Amino acid sequence: MIGWLLVLLLICAVSFWLRNQHIDGSLPYPTHPDEGAVMKPAANILKTGHYHPGRFIYPSLPIYLAAGGLGVGFVRAAAKLEVQTVEDIGNVSYPYYSVPTIAETARRLFAVFSVVALAATGAVSFCLLQRPGALVLAPLILTLSPFFFLMSWRYVNVDIVGTCFVALAVAAALRGTHRPGLRWLVVVPAICAGLAAGSKYIYCLVLVPVCLSIWLFSERGRRLDRVAAAVLIAGVAFVATSPYTVLDLPAFLGGLAYDAYHYASGHPGYEDDPGLGKLIYYGNVLAKDFGVIALGVALVGLVTSAMSDWRRTLILVSFPLVLLALLASQRVEFPRNILPIFPLFAVLVAAGVYGIAAVVNRHVVDRWVPGATRRLVGTVVVPLAFVGAMAGPCIAFPDQFRVPPESRVEAVSWIEDNVPLDWAVVVPNELGLDVRRLNSRGYDIRMNDFKSLDSIGAIKALAKPTDGPVVVLVPRWGFDPRFPGEEQAAALNEAVDGAGMKVLQSFGGRNLKFNYPVAAPTGRPAVEIRLLNS
Repeated sequence: MIGWLLVLLLICAVSFWLRNQHIDGSLPYPTHPDEGAVMKPAANILKTGHYHPGRFIYPSLPIYLAAGGLGVGFVRAAAKLEVQTVEDIGNVSYPYYSVPTIAETARRLFAVFSVVALAATGAVSFCLLQRPGALVLAPLILTLSPFFFLMSWRYVNVDIVGTCFVALAVAAALRGTHRPGLRWLVVVPAICAGLAAGSKYIYCLVLVPVCLSIWLFSERGRRLDRVAAAVLIAGVAFVATSPYTVLDLPAFLGGLAYDAYHYASGHPGYEDDPGLGKLIYYGNVLAKDFGVIALGVALVGLVTSAMSDWRRTLILVSFPLVLLALLASQRVEFPRNILPIFPLFAVLVAAGVYGIAAVVNRHVVDRWVPGATRRLVGTVVVPLAFVGAMAGPCIAFPDQFRVPPESRVEAVSWIEDNVPLDWAVVVPNELGLDVRRLNSRGYDIRMNDFKSLDSIGAIKALAKPTDGPVVVLVPRWGFDPRFPGEEQAAALNEAVDGAGMKVLQSFGGRNLKFNYPVAAPTGRPAVEIRLLNS
């Protein structure tokens, strides 16, 4: 067992290292528009000392955690002589972090929660399957998930924190079924459930497996009392981490009403009619991430696990069932809403791998392999079943080790190395470029709004009021298909291409969105450095 624990720790350590590599590769730029909803209130807490989160569209726990991460980052930045007072924290959202050390510390903290979720997945798997290898197999399967990995590092988000506490709640509940005392069956799972609700409101549904475990593994005369105690403890944990839900009840109810109305009415580009189609949509999310084969293996795991231990299997699948039932009744369909299902799905895949391996060993290895090599062959059946179940994600896994460069960082470095100081540098406001390094070097930086440059003449006018060399950071324009803007984006690209500017260097990436509030919402915009005149 110690050996398996060490392997689990190794998986967690490597996973955390990978997340940090990607965080470092994105700095100093945010990579998701929703991050500001958590980071801005968190920074405001540090700057003002007022702990009111401001709004309750998200629960308060992730905001307080982000504030803690920013606080640690502030002290780190002070030790590097980057800041002196809390006012120096500056911007923690778009267009770029004022002090990257502060923001990246918060992002690393949230990456820690993703790693804890990995470890909790191992605990869930072990408590369900009672196999030492399950402690490693399920986290390994979850590690291969591209979506889980992306949500683990890309931005400070409530879903990864909620996923962590959901996994911990289910792990504690299953552990309580083996040790049906008050602490493990009631107190610890209920606290984790309250923290899950304090991370994202709909994740309060994890109380269902918590209460199921109490009901199925407690003495009859103590069931109702223990269930009531669990609900009370979860409520206390929720209020303790979101105190202004009570201290400012009208604002809290307003936040809940906003969320309820939003999910019922829809979100442009992420909506569809409630019903069976929603279940198909979320099933496709899992299939796209883990592979279609993994869906079949998970079904095998569900059947074999239910046949051997239906009560603990019911505890495992109850949360996904009730969460999907709720989401299927809404118009909004965000893939991130089912992120807590990913660890539990990984456990079912692990159960399916063991189930398939058992059938192969029983009907093939034991029957046809000679006795001298039977044990050796039998030990490789589980790894082979794992590779077969996760073939697609295994092939894609090396992508996690490739950190794509941030094009704007590369562009600044190239300018420093190749552009003389007496040349003017024209920078689009929409690019969100951090020009502080260039300013400190003494470059003549000219910021311009490029959305209005829809003619060749307007492009060439950028050279005024100097006749000296001028280089322009030229983005490629695209558009968000949910909103009008295709024609304008095409006109901008046409005007740039027709201006006859010589391309000095290109940096690959994504097109800027002409019709989106943030033109480079996910980072790494496509940029060309062109010479306007000489």
